[in-house]
Amino acid sequence: MSFKKSFCLVSALNLLLIGSSPALSAPPGFAESAAKGNVLLQRAVQAFNAADYASCVSLCKQALPLDHFNKNIVHLMALAYCEMDDSYNAKLQFRSALQLDYHFIECRNNYGIMLKKINDLDNAIKEFQECIKIKSSYAPAHYNLALCYQQKGDLDAAITEFKTATHLNPRYFEAQRDLGLAIYQKFERGDGGDISECLDKLLAAAQLIPNNPMIHYHLGNIYCADGDLDEGEAEFRKALIRDPQLSAAHYELARLRYLRGDPNRALFEVKEAQRVSPTYNEGKKYPIVDRIKLKQLEAKASELTEDYETSLAAWRDVSTLIANNKETLKHIQE
Repeated sequence: MSFKKSFCLVSALNLLLIGSSPALSAPPGFAESAAKGNVLLQRAVQAFNAADYASCVSLCKQALPLDHFNKNIVHLMALAYCEMDDSYNAKLQFRSALQLDYHFIECRNNYGIMLKKINDLDNAIKEFQECIKIKSSYAPAHYNLALCYQQKGDLDAAITEFKTATHLNPRYFEAQRDLGLAIYQKFERGDGGDISECLDKLLAAAQLIPNNPMIHYHLGNIYCADGDLDEGEAEFRKALIRDPQLSAAHYELARLRYLRGDPNRALFEVKEAQRVSPTYNEGKKYPIVDRIKLKQLEAKASELTEDYETSLAAWRDVSTLIANNKETLKHIQE
């Protein structure tokens, strides 16, 4: 599991510019030692950006004795350990960095993200709440706190924090997107939630990053749930323009076209969905299409086109994939 994209990382350039922590009265040789440590830190940043996390850790360990109080060295080491899935050492380094600077808000936020990743939600919430105490206008802490509340099932608290994050930073794509999805989640479970507000937030997110295929996929699903099938189809097509290998969008478009009485175009989308490598979608963290449902759709659409040979083959595949296949076998016989 990679943490790299989730962390609110100090950029490589910023790390290089920050360098060593200033000292009020540096002892003789301190500046020279710190300069050597900063050279090693620059190399560690390069290793991190090249995904060579073991080398990054090694370079940080070499840099730290030369500049004991440089919190950025310790923070970078914590991030590298996270990328290596070494949560034990990552925790130690996050705590060390926060001992050097209790108000190191980026580090504390990243520590919370790591705790959330390992499902230590209560402690993650504490870290994000502490970030907000330190700096209430720090939008990433509100966003990550919202994700924790959402994971715990408290959608009202999650929506409040998502809204705070978007108020603090209206161009916060992830917060706008997840606010819309949280509102829709409330709507789906019959606990309030305004579907028009949900669409407004997702459309705002789509304006921020119009080439993101998943935002259009989400919009397509929600338009369809709201009964606006034309807009739903348009959004699924937008998603596929942005990434033709988003198999879930092919599947949803196939379902929509089947339900609208267009089995030929439905079958085209089914074949496109089947053509995509599952590893591609897993790598992109796209929704995984249920193979059984895809085969069932192929079988039903083929029946409507009177291609009974293809339909039978698809139904036979379905019967081998499900445990309770009596109804399927009965349908094949008929």
